[in-house]
Amino acid sequence: MEPKKFYRVGDAFSVTTTVSLGGLDPYEVDVELCLGISKTVDVLEDIQTETMTVGKELGYNHYQYSCTTICKTSGQFAFTARVTPRGDNWMKFTPGLITWA
Repeated sequence: MEPKKFYRVGDAFSVTTTVSLGGLDPYEVDVELCLGISKTVDVLEDIQTETMTVGKELGYNHYQYSCTTICKTSGQFAFTARVTPRGDNWMKFTPGLITWA
């Protein structure tokens, strides 16, 4: 199915990504969609996150993750995915333990 070029506030859309977890298992990490207003080429502001779920194993420790989110405001947006270690907030937000897509 071809994605729509424009979405209206309230429209739902799905996002899918492939994640290489190296030596980790899916239960050891959280994968999140980070969606926000595109401030510059590589900077988002007003970020909202949505937890992605593992859909299937693709082999060689690659996994397909996806989620469905709602378009909450108007404007131009960009998104990326981030992988963080599952655990308490100290571990989750320690610099060097977050990987961006």
